[in-house]
Amino acid sequence: MKRIFAIALLVIAASAASAQVKKKVRLAFVASPQISWMNSNDKFVRSDGNKLGYDFGISTDIYWGEEERYGLTTGITILKAGGDVQYNTESATFKFNGKNLPTGTTVSYDLQYLEIPLALKLKTSQFHRLTYWGQFGLTNYINISAKGETSEGTFKNDRIPDEVNVFNAGLNVGGGIEYDLGGSNSIRAAIIYNGGFMDVTSDSNDDKVTLSGIKIQVGIIF
Repeated sequence: MKRIFAIALLVIAASAASAQVKKKVRLAFVASPQISWMNSNDKFVRSDGNKLGYDFGISTDIYWGEEERYGLTTGITILKAGGDVQYNTESATFKFNGKNLPTGTTVSYDLQYLEIPLALKLKTSQFHRLTYWGQFGLTNYINISAKGETSEGTFKNDRIPDEVNVFNAGLNVGGGIEYDLGGSNSIRAAIIYNGGFMDVTSDSNDDKVTLSGIKIQVGIIF
């Protein structure tokens, strides 16, 4: 994953540096229902359920060249995501948000982030008002809210900011279509996968819990 992360950064940086022609910026309002989940690399910590969520905000495409075939996509959205994680420890209890919970407890994470993608975007030529595109890059996350609920009832949608890291990052891969409405306006639809690189949780254990998701994005371009 670290190698993929480095390659993505190099590709994006090289693409931006090679743009010697006039750029064109296109803004879009986007909204996306999504499903997310949390995975762990520890045999004692496992995914125990998905979470339905959403994001919405502004997407920005920066193209170079008259045909708008190549560019960078970025923006800022508010993301609601999370997942259920079961903690099976070797001891009888484990510490979570200042309290000792019995082993086997499932924690349901309800997280909100500011999401800032940065990806290389490639588009086809227009055909019958339709264009197709794909993107590859990174998504950066800043946590703005963290709540949790436990299966044994100790926590019920309580704030758990100390259990979640503020920053996160992940792979951003997707593709979609745009339909030209005339003038500078278009509508678009896409499927985008985000795969987390970094540990979502802030505990000092060796396990790493990552956040991933798939979204169906719709938007209108101005």
